Amino acid sequence: MRNVKVNDKIYFINGLKIECDVIESIVEDNNGFTYKLASGVELCNPSHLYIDKAKLIEDFMDANNIIPSVVVTEEGEGAKISVFDEQVGGDHYQKLKIQPMEYILQNDLGFVEGCVVKYVSRYKFKNGIEDLKKARQNLDFLIEHLERLDGKSGYTIIE
Repeated sequence: MRNVKVNDKIYFINGLKIECDVIESIVEDNNGFTYKLASGVELCNPSHLYIDKAKLIEDFMDANNIIPSVVVTEEGEGAKISVFDEQVGGDHYQKLKIQPMEYILQNDLGFVEGCVVKYVSRYKFKNGIEDLKKARQNLDFLIEHLERLDGKSGYTIIE
């Protein structure tokens, strides 16, 4: 971090959001530096303040192993780091270390395989046994489909 000064526009991470603010004053005491921001926030000895928003995003992604293809590049205060940071309709996927959609996309799974991963991943947090039954039904769909294609597709059924 280069030395920042009063009136610099800075970026920093607050939770999973990028915040943007302007430094109104910098106070140095025995404990280090306190940055007073235009919004009224005070940052005491912050480890990471950025003048360059792109550099902040790059460092955050590197530190959290976020794949660049999912970065939202929209400008504006409070812009999301990744589309995986927000879940519409609950928080059951946010509780997982790897979200099913990330796994599905990274492993180039098809629709039915993706549904199996989704239901098995969330059953403890959402619909319990009902989700496991949905996963089983999707496996049955896939098995039946592959059995019908046996010999006509690139798949080999091993029994």
